[in-house]
Amino acid sequence: MMRLIYKDLKAYYHIIVFQTLIILLMMSFGIFIDHNGTLTILMLIIYPMTLPFVLLLNDTKYERLALSLPINRYQYVFSKYLGGFIFAFLIIVVGLLYSYIISSFKASIDFDPLYSITGFFILCFPVVVISSVLFPVYFRFSKSMASGIIILMLAIILIGLIVGLVYLEKTLETSVQYSKEDIFPVITSHITNYIISVGPNTFQVQVIISVCTLLTFSIGMSLLLISKKDIGDPS
Repeated sequence: MMRLIYKDLKAYYHIIVFQTLIILLMMSFGIFIDHNGTLTILMLIIYPMTLPFVLLLNDTKYERLALSLPINRYQYVFSKYLGGFIFAFLIIVVGLLYSYIISSFKASIDFDPLYSITGFFILCFPVVVISSVLFPVYFRFSKSMASGIIILMLAIILIGLIVGLVYLEKTLETSVQYSKEDIFPVITSHITNYIISVGPNTFQVQVIISVCTLLTFSIGMSLLLISKKDIGDPS
């Protein structure tokens, strides 16, 4: 399985490097030019979140070859989940290290909430959720159909996020004051209040349980679907 992950690294390192450079570029723009920490947190969420299934969609031309070799299909599925998460989490770590370094030059934006186990969990959670939803779609349909469904699902998620943000902003207390330098104030205000109410340890346990439950269901579905997939289908 580790050889499959290494194969993905060799085949798609240019995509991983490109996404990393885009994150660092946009973070630099947000901090030094736009003076807005929101852009930084968006980069740390969106690009790592999309990386696993971007690599998966680009793997279609290798899938038939890999599955025709003496490789267990279950190992193939696990390598896609594990490899995608490893690459995405590494990008998050690089982004956090970069933000830590450049924040010394731009102290007006407070990134301290990100530099903790809880902050890392919050950044990694969207990666796991989106991948858990989209991976079974890929293993069920052909590349062309899966791409269309994934784009549609992402559009629905984006619209839902925008609508949710509008609703959450209206629920903020009038005493809450924030400037454009604050990091995603609408979301962080509610997340912070929830973490304070349940405690950081309880919050981390809830995230771990939710992730394990979601991944178990997602991996089970992917294994079931790929076991029935016809690798002779060129689509």
